[in-house]
Amino acid sequence: MDETVRGNMVSSTAPTLFEGEVSLEFLDGVALVTMVSTEGTFDWGTRREEHRWNPVMVSALGRALDVVEASSEAKALVVANEGKFWSNGMDLKYLDANEGEVALQHTLRTNELMARICCFPLPTVAALFGHWCAAGGMMGLAFDFRVMSSDRGFFFVPGVDLGLVYAPMQTELMKAKLPASMHRDVILFNRRRWTAQ
Repeated sequence: MDETVRGNMVSSTAPTLFEGEVSLEFLDGVALVTMVSTEGTFDWGTRREEHRWNPVMVSALGRALDVVEASSEAKALVVANEGKFWSNGMDLKYLDANEGEVALQHTLRTNELMARICCFPLPTVAALFGHWCAAGGMMGLAFDFRVMSSDRGFFFVPGVDLGLVYAPMQTELMKAKLPASMHRDVILFNRRRWTAQ
């Protein structure tokens, strides 16, 4: 785990691993969830290090959130990452391999996860130590607070460039969480790669 997040906090539990993708530990009342995969690929060809939203990642994060919600120890939730990606978005290779109803249901479950984070019963922080793009960018926006590394990572949402139509929930999320001055550049034009500064 990145020492920038852990700092001097003391772990009260050994990390729990979910689906081999997400770890959870409690540090001084903070539930620290980390997207940990940095190597390998899924059966459908997506690199695990990209932390893309596929059924494995959605399930792993959802299960970790279940444990956090059930805990009396957690006073806040932080979701961080290992590697160069916080999340590189929806897993398009998974969607291509599973068209139709399967793809639709997965997209709905991903949006439900975004909504769950928006309404989580604890303060939430996305600790962004890498790129957070597309659906990964939207997922990052679902948190109450975002802290982005100043030495790596970009934020952008290229859906329009890909010919995608945002779900109403996704559009409302971006409008609610982004300053009005960024709406056109992020939602409509994808004009730039945003850094922490």
